[in-house]
Amino acid sequence: MHRFPFLAATLALTLAACTQTPQPVTAAAAPTLTAQATWSLVYADEFNGTSLDTSRWIAVNGPANINSELQYYTPEDVYVQNGSLVLRTQKRSFGGRGYSSGEVRSGNNVTVTRGSAVECRTKIPRGKGIWPANWLVSTACDGINGCGSAWPPEIDVMEVRGSQPTVNLMTHWWGSYPNQASQTSTYTGPDLSQAFHTYRVEWLGDSITFYVDGVQRARHTANVTSGTMQLVMNTAVGGMFDGNPDGSTTFPQYQYVDYVRVYRDTGGSTGPGPNLVTNGTFDGGLNGWGVWSPNNAFQGTAFAETYGGRNGMHGTEYSAAPYEVHTYQIRTGLASGNYTLRAWVRSTGGQSVGEMLVKNFGGTQRSLDIRGYTNWTQVSIPNVNVTNGQAEIGFHTAAGAYQYLYFDDVEFFRQ
Repeated sequence: MHRFPFLAATLALTLAACTQTPQPVTAAAAPTLTAQATWSLVYADEFNGTSLDTSRWIAVNGPANINSELQYYTPEDVYVQNGSLVLRTQKRSFGGRGYSSGEVRSGNNVTVTRGSAVECRTKIPRGKGIWPANWLVSTACDGINGCGSAWPPEIDVMEVRGSQPTVNLMTHWWGSYPNQASQTSTYTGPDLSQAFHTYRVEWLGDSITFYVDGVQRARHTANVTSGTMQLVMNTAVGGMFDGNPDGSTTFPQYQYVDYVRVYRDTGGSTGPGPNLVTNGTFDGGLNGWGVWSPNNAFQGTAFAETYGGRNGMHGTEYSAAPYEVHTYQIRTGLASGNYTLRAWVRSTGGQSVGEMLVKNFGGTQRSLDIRGYTNWTQVSIPNVNVTNGQAEIGFHTAAGAYQYLYFDDVEFFRQ
């Protein structure tokens, strides 16, 4: 929704060392590919109480310093009434601005990643210079200032120019500032300000699909953004999107949100249990990952780039000379039972070893040869029977110079 002004930033990556000797490689099994999405409700706020649930939502408080907007966001303009969240927009002198309005965001209280669906039932405000939106953005964004290098990701589920209340814009942003890019689709329907309408996005590893009132209105399959995002509902005033209010704009205006619901895919992008991987999207560089090389010949294992239809951060193993490298995590405190390791992978080919693996779980090491996937593909190692309370997961490459192995959106969950 909001095209923030950003500061360029350089990501510094720290490679963790490990002295553990890798185990021999075992034969790989055939990959299991993405299943049909099966949506399970994991979070909902029906706004049936008498006040905003501050354990879930942050009512933004401060002047918006983005997009040339004119409003001061104040908790006074955020309240719950008659089973709906209300975001009020007023023309008044407040905090040095000529308008006040409401915004709520979930911060780190409620987050979504690929494999999620978000649905809001909303009645929008209208009028020249009024800018309502229900959207997803990086958890680093505070709603008042620019996000810096944390933007994108962003997905706009509902975004309407108040002067054109029949047109909903559905956008996703990818890349990394200043090389961000976006794709927008439009849906033209009735005047969306006259009644509640349902807006939904389904965000999978290979697609972002948008719905209005239960009907698919757009599907984006290129440059699918990645990362961890928070939920945002707000109404901005003025700025670069719909210009400033004029004499035709009436006040106050109200955005009503009947409910917000979040679903998780238990059939394809994740499993019934929570994802146990730390920083599986590599948006935090190599935070949470260990790296070990017997010949210390690798040059790096995480990059931010758009490549082969994928984008943002992903893990990469390569070197300018022949090399061998392991990128791994050790998960402890696991309950006994069957687990699945799943990831998106891609290879340039030519490696003597290129595998995704799980070991030290109480059984024989499980390995999957991923050298043959020249296009990004989701693969998995299912039915890993953990019996000793732990498991080591990761990737292993032995290769010549400039033979790359890529991996992203790593998940390890109990079945």
